[in-house]
Amino acid sequence: MRPWTWIPICAALALPLRTTDAHPPVRALAGPSAEAELARLAAGPELAVAPVAADLVRVQARAQQPDRARAQPPARARHRQGEDVLVRVNGPVYLAAGDTVSTLVVVNNDARIDGVVRNQLVVVNGTATVEGALLGGVVAVNSRMTLGAGSRVEGDITLVRSTLDRDPGATVAGTIQERQDFAIPWAFLWALWFGMAVAILVAGLLFAWLGGRQLTEAGRLMTGEVGPTLLASLVLWVVLPAIAFLLFFTVVGIPLGLAVLLILLPAVWFVGYLVAGAAVGLPITRRFGWDERPDRPYRSVLVGLVILLLVALIPVVGGLIAMVAGLWGAGALLYRSWRERRRGRPTGGETEERAAA
Repeated sequence: MRPWTWIPICAALALPLRTTDAHPPVRALAGPSAEAELARLAAGPELAVAPVAADLVRVQARAQQPDRARAQPPARARHRQGEDVLVRVNGPVYLAAGDTVSTLVVVNNDARIDGVVRNQLVVVNGTATVEGALLGGVVAVNSRMTLGAGSRVEGDITLVRSTLDRDPGATVAGTIQERQDFAIPWAFLWALWFGMAVAILVAGLLFAWLGGRQLTEAGRLMTGEVGPTLLASLVLWVVLPAIAFLLFFTVVGIPLGLAVLLILLPAVWFVGYLVAGAAVGLPITRRFGWDERPDRPYRSVLVGLVILLLVALIPVVGGLIAMVAGLWGAGALLYRSWRERRRGRPTGGETEERAAA
């Protein structure tokens, strides 16, 4: 076979047989251009390869003539049938007519809803367009909501810094609430406070049972030796954060630094808060003549912690008092441990006497 025989074959094989929407060809052989290519190949020096090349060009021409509607890429990411909860972040969503989801969440983009959302549609920082769809409820945060004709919302629509464009043909069975921010129900806040109070009281009773003597002595030091306990608190709450900060300068120390900041410091503060509760309750039980063993200060702890928890309900001031109580109580416990260690060390004379014996 002559060398130039390969030229039309290579030219035909170099043409892509199939294209996708993501990688369109640089030049399309369709219509008159395809016929011109056929004529050129047929007139080549080797007529025996013309039929093969012609077939390849015909395949190429048919591949380049799909339906235009099918060839266009979808403007939105479509819902896949069978998904119960659909969450989309930084991307658009299109729920086609006939598709159904339980919950649809869209963040930082737009949503077009033509199908059914059984429970809740949540849109954050985006735009939701509903056309003839059925929704259980809607929550829009910093977004724009459009209800087209024939749309129906069975539940409530909550708009947080959002707007609603409602067609007269759209139906809303529930209420439409407009807010500038999320409102936490008072019942939830009281339940949260009550749960925290019970946990703190149980922890205080456990401390009084396991380390009642240490708890009583540290509580008395808070009221009897204010200066040393405050100084110990200052040292404690300066040294520990400084150690955690220094640990961040090494790769190995980063986990330790995080453990100090996120675990150790909150735990120390919580123990200090229990000590502060004992410091508040001890004078009250003594005044009312409620005798109790120093190593089992159950009443004092309960009375003091209840008072601190009630004071914590005062806006701003209560939170500051609770924070200072925990810091100070932790310092009192540290000062008590330091003083016990000093008392436990033998003096020089005692050391000589023990050595002689």
